[in-house]
Amino acid sequence: MNRHPIKAPQPPGFPLRLLRLLCRPEVLEDIEGDVHEIYADRLRGRGRLIAGLAFWYDCLRFIRPYTIRKSVHAPAGPIMLQNYLSVSFRHARRHPGFSLINVAGLAVGMAVAILTVLFVSHEQSFDRFHEKADRIARIHMTWIFGDTQMEVAMTTTAPGPVARAQLSEVENAVRFYRVREAFWQTDQPEAEALKESGMVYADSGLFNVFTFPLRAGDPDAALVEPNTLVLTESSARKYFGTTDALGKTLIMNGEEVFTVTGVMQDVPSASHIQFTMAASFSTLPASRDVSFDSSQYHTYALLTPGATFSQLQSGLDRLLTETFGDNPSKPLLHVTPLTDVYLHSNVSADWSPEGDIRHVRMFSAIAILILLIACINYMNLATARSVNRAREVGMRKVLGAEGRQIFSQFVGEALMLTAVAMLLAFGLVLVALPAYNTLTGGEQTIAALIRPIYLLSAWLGVSLLAGAWPAFGLSNLLPARVLKGTYANSRGGVLLRRGLVVVQFAVTVVLIAGTITIHRQLDFMRDKELGYDRQQLVIIPIDDTARGRLDVLQEAMRSSNAVASVAAVSSPPSGGAGVWTFNAGPDPRPEERHLVGVLQIDESWVDLMGIHLLAGRAPTSEETKREGTTPRAVVLNEQAAALFGWTPDEAVGQELYTPSRQASATVIGVAEDFHFASLYEPIEPVIMHAGGYMGYMLVKTASGAVPNAIAHLRGDAPCPRICSPRHDRVCSGNATCLEAVQ
Repeated sequence: MNRHPIKAPQPPGFPLRLLRLLCRPEVLEDIEGDVHEIYADRLRGRGRLIAGLAFWYDCLRFIRPYTIRKSVHAPAGPIMLQNYLSVSFRHARRHPGFSLINVAGLAVGMAVAILTVLFVSHEQSFDRFHEKADRIARIHMTWIFGDTQMEVAMTTTAPGPVARAQLSEVENAVRFYRVREAFWQTDQPEAEALKESGMVYADSGLFNVFTFPLRAGDPDAALVEPNTLVLTESSARKYFGTTDALGKTLIMNGEEVFTVTGVMQDVPSASHIQFTMAASFSTLPASRDVSFDSSQYHTYALLTPGATFSQLQSGLDRLLTETFGDNPSKPLLHVTPLTDVYLHSNVSADWSPEGDIRHVRMFSAIAILILLIACINYMNLATARSVNRAREVGMRKVLGAEGRQIFSQFVGEALMLTAVAMLLAFGLVLVALPAYNTLTGGEQTIAALIRPIYLLSAWLGVSLLAGAWPAFGLSNLLPARVLKGTYANSRGGVLLRRGLVVVQFAVTVVLIAGTITIHRQLDFMRDKELGYDRQQLVIIPIDDTARGRLDVLQEAMRSSNAVASVAAVSSPPSGGAGVWTFNAGPDPRPEERHLVGVLQIDESWVDLMGIHLLAGRAPTSEETKREGTTPRAVVLNEQAAALFGWTPDEAVGQELYTPSRQASATVIGVAEDFHFASLYEPIEPVIMHAGGYMGYMLVKTASGAVPNAIAHLRGDAPCPRICSPRHDRVCSGNATCLEAVQ
């Protein structure tokens, strides 16, 4: 005989509790009877899953205006609110461990979320401070030669002025030409020349298109005339010691004289366009040459009110067709809204390293998950403590308290604890912010989040997320079950706590897995074989002064026993390469041109970097000492040799023609492929030509002698300012003086 008959499956409990909370007592019994009968019928005919889902629908269907409970009680007054508050404080005082764990968990979770929100909000704020940001577009270009193409964040001189003149959608256009480095000094006797790496030439519409407020000067006329200059406030103080610089004179590279016609506010950090001084574009000879010859200019267009970015794109496509016809090698022009440039544009030759919308989404998800863990931790503790507080709730209900009053009390406790946790979280953020800024390289402040609407929303949101469910469960307890002692073993309470623990552990596992993945990625980047020897390597950027005496400077470097070898190159390791067009053979054939990366090297670079040659040889000192930047002897990597259809052995002795220099070069060697750009990018064809422009000096130190080598490179004393040609020392681009033989 079966002494323990199997119980019939019960319907979901939450919809029933919702009915009991909202429906009038006189109709509740009939409604519960109806939904139970319907559930039993469906259970027999359609199974438990369908019956359970339909039960939810049936319960919600009975919540109608005429069934909703009408409260006859007045809203809680000051005395009742004071009672709620005193009960909350009393409970927190009697259970300090419980309160401390709850507050600490919420505080740490909120602090991490606040730091993440600071990063995300800063990334998303880029370029949005411009008053006309919604009408500004960045125009950039893709070059196509044969089966190779390259997308760059720049254009030639033509798209801006041509679009302004011929497209009704364009109100104004601005071109920027960035100057890598220049030396500036005042016209005072014995004035020191200071290095400037943030100079640009800009069209006169700069201050009409962009919101860069002028402190002094006329925004419409400041950059109209040639040889006029607008300084930022920081630059004005740098050269004149004051922001009162209007009408004063600055001399560039000891030759060209500029008149200061404006002083503007410093460019905000949340701008992808960064510069410290802007000279008039009309100063450049290129301003009088509107052509599609060379992409060296950042171009922006201001749309007329009502025009769309797609209309601008269509207009530019039409202009290219009119200019180039059906030529398959015609360039392409692309339109990007200004506010999308920083996070959604990933093209070469941009102003600075771009952001990545994927990082923003990832950190946003991490912040939400961490805050969710903190809230679940609060819910777990609160539901666990609810067993001890159930008798209190039962007695309150016996004495006449309504569910909504008990709900308000427990939500009030959550609000109180969350307020304390939020204050503690802001304190933790203030302590961690300096280290956080050092880690991220930013200048974040908490002031951006100190807004009443933000604080109130965060406080209420976290309080309700963490405290609403425990409060709802406690407020719907049946006094009879509580006083009989059956609540602690209720199926719903046990399942809820178990479910919350499972969710908490699942989120934790996801975060741990993400951390492990990131750690492995960092290990991969650190241990990845790049194709060259990066150990014991010191990279020194060099300026025009050092470049003019590079031979003497390198000899001074080699004089130390701590230095094994010295070389020079146009770009640092993994820093990318310039791009030129080449075609195989000594004659120019436009239909066979290819875009190829270019590194300019000296005779020591191949050996210093440990580049393995598959065929041929490295350049000699005679080949690197030729005047100018015209290539005569070149080394290809494997990808470049394959691009022209040669094996390494076949490539040696072949001729290449570069139209940009109108000269031929002989292939003297083929190197094994190596990573000269980011690991995110595949290895592309690259040509290393002997001689040319050297932007960096590479110093290979003796084993274990890096500190001694750096001490030798620094010389006797640090250089407080960039040296001018009149000084007896040669300075590197990092403002460190290097000893040189006089």
